[in-house]
Amino acid sequence: MSIKQIDLFHGAVISKITRNPSNKISLIEWEEKENRALYKVETEHSSDMSIFIKYDTTPRESKNKVLIWDFYDLLYRENCRFCFVCIEAKVIDGDTIMEICAIPEKELPKLFTPEEREHQQKISCRVKLEKGKSFRVSRKRKNIELTINRNKIDKI
Repeated sequence: MSIKQIDLFHGAVISKITRNPSNKISLIEWEEKENRALYKVETEHSSDMSIFIKYDTTPRESKNKVLIWDFYDLLYRENCRFCFVCIEAKVIDGDTIMEICAIPEKELPKLFTPEEREHQQKISCRVKLEKGKSFRVSRKRKNIELTINRNKIDKI
């Protein structure tokens, strides 16, 4: 059986989540025909949640050396965390640079307007990363920007 790119990037997120020693986790991929990126997470110590995973392997680099990834077709879901896998095509010391921008459940509603949440409207967002700094997650043509620590994935 061949391994596809999506398997590698989703596996990276799942690996990080399962390494959290405070939880016993079983992951079940949801059976949504149009969406293979949504996982149901059951833990021993907390209520169920879901993880929505998207990846982008084609960042742009701004003039001031900020990497920019764009993510599309995002839908708001209750009790959900978004994980964006941001891959830089450059290889440094034999490794491809890959970061996971994990947006916690409490921050997610800030990306969506109440109308977008209520009517399940798809949105797009942009993830920016400057060397040595936190992620900046923003919406095009909206005055919305979240600051997400680079180690947030370790706290899911």
